[in-house]
Amino acid sequence: MPSKTSIKNSILSSGKEYIETSVVKASYTDTYKVTMQKKCDTITEKLVMPCAKEMVAKVSGQDQVTKLNIVSLSNNTIRMQVDDMADDILAQVIDEVNSS
Repeated sequence: MPSKTSIKNSILSSGKEYIETSVVKASYTDTYKVTMQKKCDTITEKLVMPCAKEMVAKVSGQDQVTKLNIVSLSNNTIRMQVDDMADDILAQVIDEVNSS
């Protein structure tokens, strides 16, 4: 999972508009799980989100589904988050090397 710092840096969307932290965390969690399974990044848009919306609608009602619409799982978002996680891992390795 990405560090708290990288998540905080990703909270800014376009311009000065802020995205709710839990939404960013949900998006990163999905990216992490899909990446760890070595699945293509488009699976979130085509399979994960539609299934999640259907499950939420059946369990909690259609009004709760609208909350999922703000979670960005687009191909571009997933690629940006994978790059962000890779940069975060590299920074951690460099810190470890420098401190030893």
